[in-house]
Amino acid sequence: MMVSDLLDVCRISSRLTCIREVNMSVTNLISYMKKTIWDLPPLEVQKLESMYQAIYAANTFTVVASCFKVKQLRNGGLLLGNKGSKTNSSSFIMAYWTDVNGVIYSTPGHHQELAAGQILFFIEHNLLFHDGTIKKHILARVQWYLEMEPVFKDYYGFPVSVFYPNIYRPENSASFIPVQRIKCKILRKTETLKRHHLTRQALFTVWRDHFAGV
Repeated sequence: MMVSDLLDVCRISSRLTCIREVNMSVTNLISYMKKTIWDLPPLEVQKLESMYQAIYAANTFTVVASCFKVKQLRNGGLLLGNKGSKTNSSSFIMAYWTDVNGVIYSTPGHHQELAAGQILFFIEHNLLFHDGTIKKHILARVQWYLEMEPVFKDYYGFPVSVFYPNIYRPENSASFIPVQRIKCKILRKTETLKRHHLTRQALFTVWRDHFAGV
């Protein structure tokens, strides 16, 4: 991968980058081998449409259910897998993408926080614009973990983040994410945490691969 490609990966996944000002369609940095024809269930189509509305101007496109399902891929050399696959350990990721309500951040800036989640599956999907343009996207369907209360989440301090291991953010516009926007994979550990007479099961995460600082 060339230096210019690496810079593109960092720029697109940065919280300082406006998602409407970068290319979220397929690039030559994304590669995968196998794909199968699939139709998204209606509820998944609704979530997908909500994501596209955050990226593109509303009422300029039509979202179809037909797509291809992809098992694993590489983005700029970063191997990403999905839940339950042989590459399950590569399905845990972080991104500057979703707020606590599962909604995509509408503006760039340092107010965005890294969210941790697990990739359920990937799709290759064509978005049909009303002017006749077709844009191909490679998207990950993610379950985003809910971050714990401050008394727990700041237990270890930066760069360790703390989430509930079995409680997720609402499924909303951020349920799908363009693969280019994924910031990094994570190392994780689940253990019992006690603070101020409170006991919680906690998921501790820390970055691996790529650059998660901005």
